Amino acid sequence: MADEVATEHWEAVRDQLLPPQWALAAAEDLSSLPADEFAAWQTEAGIPELQLLLLFEWDPDDERRAFPESIEAYYGTAHSVILGRWMGDSDAATVRRLRSHGIRDRVRPPQLCGDDALTIVLARLKTWLPLSLARWWRRRVGEQLRELSFHCHLIKYDPNRSVAGYYDDGTWSDFGDIGSTFDGVVLTREVYESVEQAHLDAIEVMARESGAQTFVTDCDHDQTRVLDLGTTLERIRGALRGANDDWLWCTPDHSMYIVSGYDYHLYVGSHRTCNDGVDLAVEKGLHPRLDEGPCPNLYIE
Repeated sequence: MADEVATEHWEAVRDQLLPPQWALAAAEDLSSLPADEFAAWQTEAGIPELQLLLLFEWDPDDERRAFPESIEAYYGTAHSVILGRWMGDSDAATVRRLRSHGIRDRVRPPQLCGDDALTIVLARLKTWLPLSLARWWRRRVGEQLRELSFHCHLIKYDPNRSVAGYYDDGTWSDFGDIGSTFDGVVLTREVYESVEQAHLDAIEVMARESGAQTFVTDCDHDQTRVLDLGTTLERIRGALRGANDDWLWCTPDHSMYIVSGYDYHLYVGSHRTCNDGVDLAVEKGLHPRLDEGPCPNLYIE
Protein backbone atom coordinates (compact mmCIF):
# COMPACT_ATOMS: atom_id res chain seq x y z
CA MET A 1 0.00 0.00 0.00
CA ALA A 2 2.81 2.39 0.94
CA ASP A 3 4.59 1.62 -2.32
CA GLU A 4 1.41 2.41 -4.26
CA VAL A 5 1.15 5.78 -2.50
CA ALA A 6 4.78 6.51 -3.32
CA THR A 7 4.29 5.56 -6.97
CA GLU A 8 1.20 7.74 -7.31
CA HIS A 9 3.06 10.67 -5.77
CA TRP A 10 6.00 10.26 -8.15
CA GLU A 11 3.76 9.99 -11.19
CA ALA A 12 2.09 13.26 -10.14
CA VAL A 13 5.37 15.21 -9.90
CA ARG A 14 7.61 13.39 -12.40
CA ASP A 15 6.54 15.39 -15.43
CA GLN A 16 7.17 18.60 -13.52
CA LEU A 17 10.70 17.53 -12.65
CA LEU A 18 11.47 16.04 -16.07
CA PRO A 19 9.52 18.10 -18.63
CA PRO A 20 10.15 18.02 -22.40
CA GLN A 21 13.49 18.90 -23.95
CA TRP A 22 12.30 22.25 -25.33
CA ALA A 23 12.86 23.92 -21.98
CA LEU A 24 16.55 23.02 -21.80
CA ALA A 25 17.61 26.13 -23.67
CA ALA A 26 15.83 28.38 -21.17
CA ALA A 27 18.18 27.70 -18.26
CA GLU A 28 21.49 29.09 -17.16
CA ASP A 29 24.39 26.78 -16.38
CA LEU A 30 24.47 26.06 -12.64
CA SER A 31 28.12 27.05 -12.23
CA SER A 32 27.34 30.54 -13.55
CA LEU A 33 24.92 31.34 -10.71
CA PRO A 34 26.15 33.91 -8.15
CA ALA A 35 26.40 32.55 -4.63
CA ASP A 36 23.19 34.21 -3.42
CA GLU A 37 21.13 32.93 -6.36
CA PHE A 38 22.65 29.46 -6.03
CA ALA A 39 21.77 29.38 -2.33
CA ALA A 40 18.19 30.43 -3.07
CA TRP A 41 17.71 27.91 -5.88
CA GLN A 42 19.34 25.12 -3.85
CA THR A 43 17.01 25.66 -0.89
CA GLU A 44 13.81 26.43 -2.79
CA ALA A 45 14.07 23.90 -5.60
CA GLY A 46 17.36 22.09 -6.09
CA ILE A 47 17.69 19.86 -3.05
CA PRO A 48 13.96 19.06 -2.61
CA GLU A 49 13.58 18.12 -6.28
CA LEU A 50 16.78 16.07 -6.50
CA GLN A 51 15.84 14.21 -3.32
CA LEU A 52 12.65 13.08 -5.04
CA LEU A 53 14.46 12.17 -8.24
CA LEU A 54 17.00 10.03 -6.36
CA LEU A 55 14.28 8.44 -4.25
CA PHE A 56 12.02 7.49 -7.13
CA GLU A 57 14.45 7.03 -10.01
CA TRP A 58 17.38 5.38 -8.20
CA ASP A 59 16.78 4.43 -4.52
CA PRO A 60 19.69 2.09 -3.71
CA ASP A 61 18.58 2.04 -0.06
CA ASP A 62 15.07 0.82 -0.90
CA GLU A 63 13.56 3.80 0.92
CA ARG A 64 10.65 4.34 -1.45
CA ARG A 65 8.49 1.77 0.32
CA ALA A 66 8.63 3.93 3.46
CA PHE A 67 7.45 7.07 1.63
CA PRO A 68 6.43 9.70 2.71
CA GLU A 69 8.41 9.23 5.94
CA SER A 70 11.53 8.59 3.84
CA ILE A 71 11.27 11.76 1.79
CA GLU A 72 14.52 13.09 3.33
CA ALA A 73 16.46 9.86 2.77
CA TYR A 74 18.69 11.28 0.05
CA TYR A 75 19.10 14.81 1.39
CA GLY A 76 22.84 14.45 2.00
CA THR A 77 23.58 13.02 -1.42
CA ALA A 78 21.40 15.60 -3.16
CA HIS A 79 23.18 18.40 -1.31
CA SER A 80 26.61 16.98 -2.14
CA VAL A 81 25.83 16.52 -5.84
CA ILE A 82 24.31 19.97 -6.25
CA LEU A 83 27.16 21.71 -4.45
CA GLY A 84 29.65 19.77 -6.54
CA ARG A 85 28.00 20.76 -9.82
CA TRP A 86 28.03 24.43 -8.77
CA MET A 87 31.73 24.12 -7.98
CA GLY A 88 32.38 22.69 -11.43
CA ASP A 89 32.28 18.93 -10.92
CA SER A 90 32.75 16.87 -14.05
CA ASP A 91 30.36 14.07 -14.86
CA ALA A 92 32.92 11.61 -13.52
CA ALA A 93 33.11 13.51 -10.23
CA THR A 94 29.32 13.50 -9.94
CA VAL A 95 29.29 9.74 -10.46
CA ARG A 96 31.89 9.37 -7.71
CA ARG A 97 29.65 11.34 -5.35
CA LEU A 98 26.72 9.06 -6.17
CA ARG A 99 28.85 5.96 -5.78
CA SER A 100 30.11 7.15 -2.38
CA HIS A 101 26.51 7.06 -1.19
CA GLY A 102 26.28 3.47 -2.33
CA ILE A 103 29.16 2.26 -0.14
CA ARG A 104 28.50 4.03 3.14
CA ASP A 105 26.84 1.91 5.77
CA ARG A 106 25.01 -1.01 4.22
CA VAL A 107 25.19 -3.39 1.30
CA ARG A 108 23.42 -1.96 -1.76
CA PRO A 109 22.13 -3.92 -4.72
CA PRO A 110 25.03 -3.94 -7.22
CA GLN A 111 22.63 -3.36 -10.10
CA LEU A 112 21.81 0.06 -8.58
CA CYS A 113 25.37 1.15 -7.80
CA GLY A 114 27.24 -0.18 -10.81
CA ASP A 115 28.47 1.85 -13.78
CA ASP A 116 25.40 1.23 -15.92
CA ALA A 117 22.94 2.31 -13.23
CA LEU A 118 24.94 5.39 -12.28
CA THR A 119 25.23 6.41 -15.94
CA ILE A 120 21.44 6.38 -16.16
CA VAL A 121 21.10 8.39 -12.93
CA LEU A 122 23.63 10.92 -14.22
CA ALA A 123 21.73 11.33 -17.49
CA ARG A 124 18.48 11.95 -15.62
CA LEU A 125 20.19 14.40 -13.31
CA LYS A 126 21.67 16.32 -16.25
CA THR A 127 18.24 16.54 -17.86
CA TRP A 128 16.58 17.68 -14.65
CA LEU A 129 19.15 20.27 -13.59
CA PRO A 130 18.72 22.97 -16.27
CA LEU A 131 14.96 22.47 -16.22
CA SER A 132 14.88 23.05 -12.48
CA LEU A 133 16.87 26.24 -12.95
CA ALA A 134 14.46 27.41 -15.66
CA ARG A 135 11.39 26.76 -13.50
CA TRP A 136 12.97 28.44 -10.49
CA TRP A 137 13.93 31.46 -12.59
CA ARG A 138 10.37 31.78 -13.87
CA ARG A 139 8.95 31.63 -10.36
CA ARG A 140 11.44 34.29 -9.27
CA VAL A 141 10.60 36.57 -12.19
CA GLY A 142 6.87 36.03 -11.67
CA GLU A 143 7.16 37.10 -8.05
CA GLN A 144 9.02 40.26 -9.06
CA LEU A 145 6.40 41.12 -11.69
CA ARG A 146 3.52 40.60 -9.29
CA GLU A 147 5.16 43.03 -6.86
CA LEU A 148 5.17 45.92 -9.35
CA SER A 149 3.19 48.96 -8.17
CA PHE A 150 1.01 49.47 -11.29
CA HIS A 151 -1.23 46.85 -12.91
CA CYS A 152 -3.80 47.39 -15.64
CA HIS A 153 -6.27 44.95 -17.19
CA LEU A 154 -6.46 46.43 -20.68
CA ILE A 155 -9.67 45.29 -22.39
CA LYS A 156 -12.28 46.43 -24.85
CA TYR A 157 -15.24 44.96 -22.95
CA ASP A 158 -17.66 47.48 -21.45
CA PRO A 159 -18.34 46.72 -17.76
CA ASN A 160 -21.71 48.46 -18.02
CA ARG A 161 -22.85 45.85 -20.57
CA SER A 162 -21.26 42.77 -19.03
CA VAL A 163 -23.29 39.68 -18.34
CA ALA A 164 -23.71 38.91 -14.61
CA GLY A 165 -20.70 41.06 -13.76
CA TYR A 166 -18.31 39.17 -16.02
CA TYR A 167 -16.37 40.52 -18.98
CA ASP A 168 -18.52 39.23 -21.83
CA ASP A 169 -20.52 42.14 -23.23
CA GLY A 170 -21.77 40.36 -26.34
CA THR A 171 -19.04 41.68 -28.65
CA TRP A 172 -16.36 39.84 -30.60
CA SER A 173 -13.34 38.28 -28.91
CA ASP A 174 -11.04 37.02 -31.66
CA PHE A 175 -9.41 37.90 -34.99
CA GLY A 176 -11.33 34.97 -36.46
CA ASP A 177 -14.61 36.76 -35.67
CA ILE A 178 -14.14 39.13 -38.62
CA GLY A 179 -17.18 38.71 -40.86
CA SER A 180 -19.42 37.51 -38.03
CA THR A 181 -22.39 39.46 -36.71
CA PHE A 182 -22.62 40.86 -33.18
CA ASP A 183 -25.67 42.80 -32.00
CA GLY A 184 -26.80 42.94 -35.61
CA VAL A 185 -23.54 44.47 -36.85
CA VAL A 186 -20.96 42.66 -38.99
CA LEU A 187 -17.43 42.91 -37.66
CA THR A 188 -15.28 44.29 -40.48
CA ARG A 189 -11.52 44.03 -40.72
CA GLU A 190 -11.30 47.81 -40.51
CA VAL A 191 -13.14 47.89 -37.18
CA TYR A 192 -11.11 44.98 -35.86
CA GLU A 193 -7.81 46.64 -36.78
CA SER A 194 -8.84 49.93 -35.15
CA VAL A 195 -9.51 48.17 -31.84
CA GLU A 196 -6.34 46.10 -32.14
CA GLN A 197 -4.30 49.25 -32.76
CA ALA A 198 -5.91 50.97 -29.77
CA HIS A 199 -4.52 48.24 -27.51
CA LEU A 200 -1.06 48.51 -29.05
CA ASP A 201 -1.04 52.32 -28.90
CA ALA A 202 -1.95 52.25 -25.20
CA ILE A 203 0.79 49.69 -24.50
CA GLU A 204 3.34 51.77 -26.42
CA VAL A 205 2.55 54.86 -24.33
CA MET A 206 2.72 52.82 -21.12
CA ALA A 207 6.09 51.44 -22.18
CA ARG A 208 7.44 54.93 -22.80
CA GLU A 209 6.08 56.10 -19.44
CA SER A 210 7.85 53.12 -17.86
CA GLY A 211 11.14 53.82 -19.59
CA ALA A 212 10.89 50.39 -21.20
CA GLN A 213 12.85 50.11 -24.44
CA THR A 214 13.55 46.39 -24.74
CA PHE A 215 11.72 43.18 -23.83
CA VAL A 216 12.30 39.46 -23.61
CA THR A 217 9.62 36.95 -24.50
CA ASP A 218 8.09 34.55 -22.00
CA CYS A 219 10.42 35.66 -19.18
CA ASP A 220 13.36 34.29 -21.16
CA HIS A 221 16.52 35.76 -19.62
CA ASP A 222 18.69 34.83 -22.60
CA GLN A 223 19.88 38.30 -23.56
CA THR A 224 20.48 37.25 -27.17
CA ARG A 225 16.70 37.31 -27.65
CA VAL A 226 16.08 40.90 -26.57
CA LEU A 227 13.43 42.68 -28.66
CA ASP A 228 13.05 46.40 -29.20
CA LEU A 229 9.71 48.05 -28.46
CA GLY A 230 8.54 48.10 -32.09
CA THR A 231 9.28 44.40 -32.56
CA THR A 232 7.59 43.62 -29.25
CA LEU A 233 4.42 45.43 -30.33
CA GLU A 234 4.34 43.44 -33.55
CA ARG A 235 4.77 40.20 -31.59
CA ILE A 236 1.84 41.24 -29.40
CA ARG A 237 -0.20 41.94 -32.52
CA GLY A 238 0.62 38.44 -33.74
CA ALA A 239 -0.39 36.94 -30.40
CA LEU A 240 -3.73 38.76 -30.49
CA ARG A 241 -4.35 37.27 -33.93
CA GLY A 242 -3.25 33.79 -32.87
CA ALA A 243 -0.29 33.95 -35.25
CA ASN A 244 2.35 33.04 -32.65
CA ASP A 245 2.52 31.36 -29.26
CA ASP A 246 4.02 34.28 -27.34
CA TRP A 247 2.00 35.29 -24.31
CA LEU A 248 4.27 37.23 -21.96
CA TRP A 249 6.85 39.95 -22.51
CA CYS A 250 8.86 41.65 -19.79
CA THR A 251 11.78 44.03 -19.64
CA PRO A 252 15.16 42.47 -18.81
CA ASP A 253 15.12 44.22 -15.43
CA HIS A 254 11.52 43.06 -14.77
CA SER A 255 10.22 46.61 -14.40
CA MET A 256 7.34 46.08 -16.87
CA TYR A 257 5.35 43.20 -18.32
CA ILE A 258 2.63 42.63 -20.90
CA VAL A 259 0.50 39.49 -20.99
CA SER A 260 -1.77 38.43 -23.83
CA GLY A 261 -4.55 36.26 -22.43
CA TYR A 262 -7.54 34.50 -23.91
CA ASP A 263 -10.41 36.31 -25.63
CA TYR A 264 -8.57 39.56 -26.18
CA HIS A 265 -7.56 40.23 -22.60
CA LEU A 266 -4.30 42.14 -22.18
CA TYR A 267 -2.54 42.90 -18.92
CA VAL A 268 0.18 45.44 -18.24
CA GLY A 269 2.30 45.90 -15.14
CA SER A 270 4.90 48.55 -14.44
CA HIS A 271 7.07 50.04 -11.73
CA ARG A 272 5.57 53.41 -12.66
CA THR A 273 1.97 54.61 -12.82
CA CYS A 274 1.02 54.89 -16.49
CA ASN A 275 -1.70 57.54 -16.46
CA ASP A 276 -1.10 58.67 -20.04
CA GLY A 277 -1.48 55.15 -21.36
CA VAL A 278 -4.69 54.63 -19.40
CA ASP A 279 -6.09 57.95 -20.63
CA LEU A 280 -5.26 57.05 -24.23
CA ALA A 281 -6.96 53.67 -23.84
CA VAL A 282 -10.14 55.33 -22.60
CA GLU A 283 -9.96 57.92 -25.38
CA LYS A 284 -9.79 55.13 -27.95
CA GLY A 285 -12.84 53.36 -26.53
CA LEU A 286 -11.18 50.71 -24.37
CA HIS A 287 -12.10 49.96 -20.77
CA PRO A 288 -8.91 49.64 -18.70
CA ARG A 289 -9.38 48.33 -15.17
CA LEU A 290 -6.88 49.28 -12.48
CA ASP A 291 -8.44 47.55 -9.48
CA GLU A 292 -7.80 43.91 -10.35
CA GLY A 293 -4.18 43.61 -9.27
CA PRO A 294 -1.47 41.65 -11.10
CA CYS A 295 -2.28 39.49 -14.08
CA PRO A 296 -3.50 36.14 -12.74
CA ASN A 297 -1.52 34.26 -15.39
CA LEU A 298 1.98 35.30 -14.34
CA TYR A 299 4.25 32.39 -13.52
CA ILE A 300 3.16 30.62 -10.38
CA GLU A 301 4.78 27.16 -10.22
